[in-house]
Amino acid sequence: MTARIQSIEARLPPGVTFVSTPTCITSAGLDSDEAELRYLRWFWANSDFGPADSDVRDRLNRNYEAETGETVPAGYRGEE
Repeated sequence: MTARIQSIEARLPPGVTFVSTPTCITSAGLDSDEAELRYLRWFWANSDFGPADSDVRDRLNRNYEAETGETVPAGYRGEE
């Protein structure tokens, strides 16, 4: 085990396990998935597709569900 991994593990809260993957820990110490999720939430809330906004968002949601087989999460399904 490297000194860097030992250093990271020493700072983790109790019950949290460090898993070493290429994108798990960034240089700022943030989980890259968490940073990506924050950005995507910000983008969704701040994007404006003009007059076709609701049509574009509906189409994105339908494509997401068709491509992944997952339901669009609450808060992203349009008028809720």
